[in-house]
Amino acid sequence: MNAELNTDDTAENNPRDGDLLDIFEIRVLAVLAEKEALTPDNYPLSLNTLVNGCNQLSSRDPVMSISESTVQDILQRLMQRKFVAEVRQAGARVSKYEHRLRMVCQTACKTFQIRGGNSVQ
Repeated sequence: MNAELNTDDTAENNPRDGDLLDIFEIRVLAVLAEKEALTPDNYPLSLNTLVNGCNQLSSRDPVMSISESTVQDILQRLMQRKFVAEVRQAGARVSKYEHRLRMVCQTACKTFQIRGGNSVQ
């Protein structure tokens, strides 16, 4: 199934619950995680590289067409929620972005342990 989504589709795919991620936030996080694993020499990613990864035609389902300004908005939302961090490297001309999924998951697991009283394995 290769349905193409563009940023006009955000209203129907944007959950109102603050704990959930919409499909565009998931795509941005997935691209960051994929590029970290597959091309670590090029990670963290610039905004331009991230937009290209989000709109990549191969190995993407659904295919999306996300504008640079929309990716910037998505990054801002993800940074507010601590899923993404902006990285400023010495001598670099542009900011780069990296995911913080490991840190977010570790924090969530610790919170679950405290609230649940039992250790999670």
